[in-house]
Amino acid sequence: AGDDPEYQAKAYYDMGRSLFMLAQYDATIRHLTQFVQSYPKSPDLIDSLFWLGQAYEKKGEVDRAKGFYKKIIAMETDEDASVRLKAKKSLRILEEASRG
Repeated sequence: AGDDPEYQAKAYYDMGRSLFMLAQYDATIRHLTQFVQSYPKSPDLIDSLFWLGQAYEKKGEVDRAKGFYKKIIAMETDEDASVRLKAKKSLRILEEASRG
């Protein structure tokens, strides 16, 4: 199973998410940016973009976070509606905060 590219991609994605949970935001960004470049067809692509947005948001880089959320919202896929909703919600909160 170790040579299966889908298995490798999943493990790589899980690692990025784990780094986020450990509040290692710079490492999360490096890792998931590499993931997105290496596995652009992965079923975890949209999720990884969301975690990238979250990591930038935690670092206070709000414009970069918004960029990832907008990218997710613009993607026309059926299978990731829940992630798109989370991205819309996160984007709305950031935009309201920047107006306040």
